[in-house]
Amino acid sequence: MDDLFSANLSDDLNAKALIDALTAELVEANKAYHELDNPIIPDDEFDRKLAQLRRLEVLYPQFKKVISPTDTVGGQPSKGFQKVKHAEAMLSLDNAFESEDILDFEERIRRVLNLNKSVQLKYVAEPKIDGLAISLTYKKGILVQAATRGGGVEGEDVTENVYKIDSIPKNLVDFPIDFIEVRGEVFMNRNDFDELNYELQKLIDFAIKKEINPIKLYINPRNAAAGTLRQKTVETEKKTKARKKKNEKTKASYWVKKQWANKQLETLKGRLSFFCHGWGAVSNPFAESQWVALNLLNKFGIPVVKERQLCQSVDDIFDYYEKIIKQRPYFSYEIDGIAVKLDDLNLHSRLGSSSTSPRWAIAYKLPPEKVWTVLKDIDIQVGRTGTLSPVGKLKPVYVGGVYVSNVTLHNEDYITGISSDSQSIRKGKDIRVGDTVEIYRSGDVIPKVSDVDLSKRPEDSVPFKFPSTCPVCGNKAIRLEGDSVTRCVGEFDCRAQVLGRIQYFVSSEGLNFDGLGANLIEQFYDRRFPTSNRRWIENPGDIFKLKSELEKAGIDLIQEKGWEEKSVQGLFAEIEKKREVQLDRLLTALGIRYLGVQTAQRLAQHFQSWNNFANTFLSDTQEETTIVNDLCSIDGFGEVMVTSIIQTFNNPTFKKWLDNLIPELLVQDVEGVQKTDSVLSGLGIVFSGKLEQMTRSEAKIKAEALGARIYNSVSKNVDLVVAGPGSRKKTKDAEALKIKIISEDIWLKMIS
Repeated sequence: MDDLFSANLSDDLNAKALIDALTAELVEANKAYHELDNPIIPDDEFDRKLAQLRRLEVLYPQFKKVISPTDTVGGQPSKGFQKVKHAEAMLSLDNAFESEDILDFEERIRRVLNLNKSVQLKYVAEPKIDGLAISLTYKKGILVQAATRGGGVEGEDVTENVYKIDSIPKNLVDFPIDFIEVRGEVFMNRNDFDELNYELQKLIDFAIKKEINPIKLYINPRNAAAGTLRQKTVETEKKTKARKKKNEKTKASYWVKKQWANKQLETLKGRLSFFCHGWGAVSNPFAESQWVALNLLNKFGIPVVKERQLCQSVDDIFDYYEKIIKQRPYFSYEIDGIAVKLDDLNLHSRLGSSSTSPRWAIAYKLPPEKVWTVLKDIDIQVGRTGTLSPVGKLKPVYVGGVYVSNVTLHNEDYITGISSDSQSIRKGKDIRVGDTVEIYRSGDVIPKVSDVDLSKRPEDSVPFKFPSTCPVCGNKAIRLEGDSVTRCVGEFDCRAQVLGRIQYFVSSEGLNFDGLGANLIEQFYDRRFPTSNRRWIENPGDIFKLKSELEKAGIDLIQEKGWEEKSVQGLFAEIEKKREVQLDRLLTALGIRYLGVQTAQRLAQHFQSWNNFANTFLSDTQEETTIVNDLCSIDGFGEVMVTSIIQTFNNPTFKKWLDNLIPELLVQDVEGVQKTDSVLSGLGIVFSGKLEQMTRSEAKIKAEALGARIYNSVSKNVDLVVAGPGSRKKTKDAEALKIKIISEDIWLKMIS
């Protein structure tokens, strides 16, 4: 990207000459590739030159040709999207469904920041557009990269496709910020969606008439926007060998593909829109409030939703919410709620974020659409931790913008009409196979049951009997006292749990393998080597041995159905990339019950390296009581979680998994990823007593943001105790261990 700014373009003549030369070369290459079926330059060279031409055309639009390779259908097809890491993580918003949730949101803010009711909190509220989250990186005002949200840390590089969207500015004139990640939504207006599907229906009708595989209509505007933007090939495909046979069916199929490619390109250029709702990393602060910042971005040409409002109080939020509900049918675009953000950017930095969501913002979801349909069956699925989860099979129904055929039924109590806090739900009505049920999508995402029409219940219906054995492995399924779910006791003897663990290991929550998803893991798990009868993949370590084991068995994956040379090379290249892993990511990927992303980060910070971790859990030198006390001292760790961690690492089969996995990996020590410019980096800290200038919650947030490890109790892991009034026991413990004790005033000077 940076070569653009270092290029020798000292005068306009040089720029014009370079644009002319690149245009001529790429036009000739396009013709050779698409019309003559005889490529004259390598694909990667074509991609590089096309990207260079596009950026030159942004800088010098006066020299762009009327017909340019950057706008022409038939340009080099995309080879798929590269992963790109966001400079600052793209987090999602927590959801609020009731007014009480918004009141709780403000109460949490006041509690963390120690603000009383007299302090006015302002908010920016805006319609939450139902689109595809996107991050646009601008350097010196030039759009240099566009990426989807992905897993939050890294997304897909969709720069080439985004450059075709007319509504996204490519060059911000006199933009005062050197570097910024502009965050927002790519979406499609309702009318454009209807027109697109009308045109696609014509292609579908033609395809059916010619007895060729038809394309599909898009389900809703969000689906259309996301599908078009993330198309790996938005250009016309080159001639295939089959087409040379000149049969009518092949020519018809090629024509449909060509027309579909044209529709995709037209959609990118004219039917997709963009609104900015915030930003990620930025080279320099440019405003003190959310409201002023959005207005400034809009001033320099970045589209911002017009219907936003500055709210002076929570009551203003409620009024705005009701107004948006009434206006929703008249919007040209789809929304699924309103986004509410604190206006004061200084408070943003003080509140910080959890591992998934900012603490200064929330999504207030609109009331869900509800429809009635028939529950045809109840299926029991088994998860990676052995949980038996009932799933309702529905007569398909359209609700909340999609067709729904499955609905979550949570657990045994939910089916019988009892909530998690032992209260009656649905007026105590149980759910039975054959019932007519009312369905809604919670937050327009997860389908749930809100009611049962008893007047339509079949006469021969019977209450659903929850199984006492695992439907997958046949082992006992038990429900422990105080637990809300029933679990299979089979663990590593249960196919569903073993598969679930391996699938979680490769998922976006785990090591985030690209091209190695749940379906492929299941296929490899079910395949066996002919001589040893061993499964291709029996545990996570087998993933990294797959290539050598296949070669040893004389199996060429390229010869297998559905595989090509490029896909095989891509799979093994991705596996090699994942050998180097951060400790916290590895601990998350192991799928230990109750250990989430944030707690895995704290566990990794506590032990610093895999060797330290293994010396505690995988050796006989540590007493279990010592381990329990040690882990319970970590902030956020309780006995239930600690017991789960210890039991998992005591399991003989799990130990064998680790013996097979760890030698294949290069596990990074935590020191390699911590901040090194902070005086708190790597320090273990305990807050004791009452802090007077900030709450403990805010102090912990600040300390963790600066690379510190937070503990609940004083131990040898602690380097510093911040003591306020009322600190007694922890102060004495610190004195006994000769741990440094400081006041809140000194603490504030340290972090300033």
